[in-house]
Amino acid sequence: VSKRIFRTYPIDWAITLPGLDAEFEVTPLFDDQTFPGLWEGLCDVSGRVGMSQRTGQAFVELNGY
Repeated sequence: VSKRIFRTYPIDWAITLPGLDAEFEVTPLFDDQTFPGLWEGLCDVSGRVGMSQRTGQAFVELNGY
């Protein structure tokens, strides 16, 4: 829930790609990265492809909430 605009956004994700044998977790660097009508911000990504561990960053934008 944004403390500034009092809206709830789905900001943590688990992503599974069975065809690639891959699983990832996406989490925001901090939760309250909101602007009126949208959430956008930097996220950390961690997971695996097969047995290989992967990490990275992503920029995510959500609107319509």
